[in-house]
Amino acid sequence: MTLVTSNHKYAILSFCELEEKYQKKARKEFDWIENIETSYGFFIYKKSLFYLDSFMRHNDFLTDEKTGKKFYAHGVYNWSAFNGLALEVISNTAVKVAYYY
Repeated sequence: MTLVTSNHKYAILSFCELEEKYQKKARKEFDWIENIETSYGFFIYKKSLFYLDSFMRHNDFLTDEKTGKKFYAHGVYNWSAFNGLALEVISNTAVKVAYYY
């Protein structure tokens, strides 16, 4: 597995803190959330909107085969059987994201 991360911290935002274009996107993509206006747990990664509850709990290290670097993933979001995003919760207000393939 190869991991790509910038170690950048992405802010966890409430619905009200999102820009208007992301609020529209959230209403469309996360229509399963009750009371979306009071929801917390959104973050923006590479101009895409994600919600923490969309990630599957993992709680284990992912290791880059080439460099041996480890990334502690609290959750994963699979795009396919071969790639996706791993998420490390840094605090109640920030996450780190790694792309894996």
